[in-house]
Amino acid sequence: NSSVVRKTLYEQVSFLASSIPINIYEPDLLLILLSGISDQAKEIQYFVLNLIESIAQKNSCDSEDGESFESENFCENLIFQEPFLKRPSKTSRMLFDRRKNEILSFILQQCQDWTTEGRIRGLLQLQSFLVFVENRIVTRLGEIINVLVHSLMDDDDEVVSFAESCVKLVDQYMRRSDILFYLEPLSSDPSKPGSIKMHQLLRDTKDK
Repeated sequence: NSSVVRKTLYEQVSFLASSIPINIYEPDLLLILLSGISDQAKEIQYFVLNLIESIAQKNSCDSEDGESFESENFCENLIFQEPFLKRPSKTSRMLFDRRKNEILSFILQQCQDWTTEGRIRGLLQLQSFLVFVENRIVTRLGEIINVLVHSLMDDDDEVVSFAESCVKLVDQYMRRSDILFYLEPLSSDPSKPGSIKMHQLLRDTKDK
């Protein structure tokens, strides 16, 4: 069936990642793996998470900006949903961190795809991506908020639902003051009604 075919794909990715250096095509590889995390089959989700950890262990190196990964003070309060049962390992987070800007640029473009399927794929990738990079993408928070404000007003209910999940993750990892810094100016823009909806979602969550 189709899940068997998809698992075969990720098994082939696993073989390639263990056979040749991945640095050249790392962003593309990580985007494929992000899609695997949101696969419909639980077996594939957990297989991909384990694969990411394996790849990270074999290709560990410094983060993109050289900052320490030991300074985060919010990790005890994180909430995870399947397939994430706990915070990704430091090596896994570093794997995504060092190519985070390339990956995010593609994801944000995908979130604005002309097809509903494409937008859903992008938002699902963004969900998993945020779990790995946490607050270390704050320099591009404005871009993320702009895309989510647009997605919250999508014609497709499923797109809206995934966008709402992304908003909750952004709120989990980013300081509320940073979020509002980018969100407040959009509230007075009549062409961006999604900003009002995002404000409501933030109000519905526990204040930081």
